[in-house]
Amino acid sequence: FIGTLFGTGGPFYVIYLQLRGLDKAAFRSTISVIFIFDGAWRIIGFFFAGMYAHLFDDARILLSLPIMAIALYAGEHIHTSLSPRTFQQAIAVLLVISGVVLLLK
Repeated sequence: FIGTLFGTGGPFYVIYLQLRGLDKAAFRSTISVIFIFDGAWRIIGFFFAGMYAHLFDDARILLSLPIMAIALYAGEHIHTSLSPRTFQQAIAVLLVISGVVLLLK
């Protein structure tokens, strides 16, 4: 619901999880579940609002599947190769960048 309220939920979820002090595996697992539920609720809401009337006619969905597979592979590789300290620093940098982007919108 935070994502719908603010247009993006990611930074709020990440800040909260950062403050909880989770290790990188627990952080990744928790944020994944949050995004799955957040995305599912959005899809359900969009469906009932009639925003997916032509969903099955849209080839872009099929075209995005290989890109998603590549991104999942890359994410797993990056996650396992980062030290916990580098992981925390990367999250901090990404939060600052996302904050600046949101302020510029």
